[in-house]
Order: sequence, then structure tokens, then C-alpha cells
Amino acid sequence: MRTRYMTYQNRIRSHLFSCISMILLSSFLLLPLLSHSSILCATYDGE
Repeated sequence: MRTRYMTYQNRIRSHLFSCISMILLSSFLLLPLLSHSSILCATYDGE
């Protein structure tokens, strides 16, 4: 019973870790795109 609970806890922890890493990865990928689009919008507004 105790080992099953430990494995369940480890599974939740690994799932949380994978979710957080995916969110961080997507944010790192989206940040340059967002900054690039904002720079493009600023240049278009300037003209």
C-alpha cells in the first residue's frame, strides 16, 4: 500500500514537471515571436 502511494506521488510529480517544462518551453518559443510581431507593428505604425 505504501509503495503504491509513493509511485502515485512520483507519477503526479513527474506529470507536473513535464507540464511545467512544456509551458516554459512554449513561453520561450512564443516570446521571440511576440516581440518580433510587436516590433513589426511598431515599424508599420511609424510609416
